[in-house]
Amino acid sequence: MINEKFHIVDLPGYGFARVSAARRATISKRIEGYFFGGFENLVKVVVIIDGLVGPTKDDIEMIDALDKTGKRVIIAVNKIDKIKKSGLQKQLNSIQEKVGNRIMVPISVTKRIGIGELIQEVFQDSL
Repeated sequence: MINEKFHIVDLPGYGFARVSAARRATISKRIEGYFFGGFENLVKVVVIIDGLVGPTKDDIEMIDALDKTGKRVIIAVNKIDKIKKSGLQKQLNSIQEKVGNRIMVPISVTKRIGIGELIQEVFQDSL
């Protein structure tokens, strides 16, 4: 609970979790239930994409489904510190092309790059 106004919730990864197929299906159902099952106050969702890999089919499907519900999607491109500087902009351009005209924030948790910008996007219009 933040400022008694809203909640921040961290959900497990739906694509990369190292679990059995049955457990992955259970996780997927719970995530879908959370996003699409009646939480009218859920207005913003941060989708974290691995900067080295780019958006997966699951990422794109989730982003498109969230768009259809009117939720604001913020794309956090993680692990940018692991991408060679010479190829970073090309990779970011490729990811932006795949996720479309959405807010995209390149971040590195380990090097604290882009964290302030991501926080600003998350809390914009919320406090």
